Amino acid sequence: MHHSQFGGISLYGLVTGSLIGENTIAGDSAFALQANQGFNPANLASSNRFQGNNISQLTSSVADVFLGPNTLDNIVLGNCGSLIDLGAGNFVTCGTLTTGNPNGAASAAGAQKQQILQRLMSSFSVARTMILAP
Repeated sequence: MHHSQFGGISLYGLVTGSLIGENTIAGDSAFALQANQGFNPANLASSNRFQGNNISQLTSSVADVFLGPNTLDNIVLGNCGSLIDLGAGNFVTCGTLTTGNPNGAASAAGAQKQQILQRLMSSFSVARTMILAP
């Protein structure tokens, strides 16, 4: 990762019961590990487990771990220096908890990511329409 506004490993939207483990993430980005809102804010990222990921070679510009407001009962085990947890029932064994500033860097990075995802999905919809059109 180099100068990324995303996470080294990111879960977006309705992701449940996944194991994300034993990965090495290096470089610099907004986050090392992230679970966040996708296109439908009602979809929860829940019961996922981030375990034993090596993020020691990554410099995070916002936080090592970011759990957005649509996260529920996720587990983060391993080493990290900073954490933003806006979800409910998440269990994290590392980092200094930052509650998050709605006007701060996490909000700006989140807004940029949402714009990029919307552009990608829009492009995908146009391409899909062109392929399926008679």
